[in-house]
Amino acid sequence: MAADLLAAADKYALDRLKVSCEEALCNSLTVENVSEILILADLHSAEQLKAQAMTLSTRGTSQT
Repeated sequence: MAADLLAAADKYALDRLKVSCEEALCNSLTVENVSEILILADLHSAEQLKAQAMTLSTRGTSQT
């Protein structure tokens, strides 16, 4: 649901909603969904979310 809201918030320039969606998605980041969320963050210019996903992604690959 937060992913759909992020897309709508980006489309309609609802900055406060976009930030809330980014925060919710950051809290739900896992190794299993990081690729999907990273793509979503890139598509919707969600820089905070993108940074968190990149951090998790690089941390996850360094552990393997």
